[in-house]
Amino acid sequence: MKRGTPDHPKLLDLCDHLKCDLATAVGYLELLWHFTAKYCPQGDIGRYSDRRIEAALGWNGGRWKPHGKLITALSLCHWIDIDPVSRLVIHDWHDHCDDVVRKRLARAGLKFLSVSGKMTGQNTVSDRTRQDRRPDNGSLPSPSPLPSHKPPDPPTAIAGNSNESSLPPFPPSPNGKGGRSGPKRPTKVERMAAELEQRIQEKEKRNAS
Repeated sequence: MKRGTPDHPKLLDLCDHLKCDLATAVGYLELLWHFTAKYCPQGDIGRYSDRRIEAALGWNGGRWKPHGKLITALSLCHWIDIDPVSRLVIHDWHDHCDDVVRKRLARAGLKFLSVSGKMTGQNTVSDRTRQDRRPDNGSLPSPSPLPSHKPPDPPTAIAGNSNESSLPPFPPSPNGKGGRSGPKRPTKVERMAAELEQRIQEKEKRNAS
């Protein structure tokens, strides 16, 4: 029995309906859940007759224990629910069952059965079933492999220029740019300007003479 059940208001209601003490009501619920775990692990206890269920709980009829009274009290106090398909199902069975039942259902690929809209647990049936099917090997995740640091390849010499790699770099030119040292060659525009200047000077000399 999970913690908090013995002092739950529903259990006190069950005591009032059955006119029994708290320990007796706790015993009925424990027997109910043990019977369900063994013979109907999905929670569909309605596959058995009311008399068979009551007999499993030690309610054998008689003057003070008439047949049907225990099932009626469990239903009125919402420990079992009326279901149109399974007839009777354990209320919130997925919260009350133990891990053995969950693993048993997970191996068989079955889900918990409950009445739609009456489940009060934190997780839905399908969520609890999926959680139970998650593998747990108890080991830590494998560390990610470290990235490999491949050293850069050495530069290769260009074909036909294998000797150039050993030559020192060109000294800077007088204009501050890299290149071979030596006189600067005039550009095409500079040559045309020099020729034009020379023609003008020659023309002025002829006019002067």
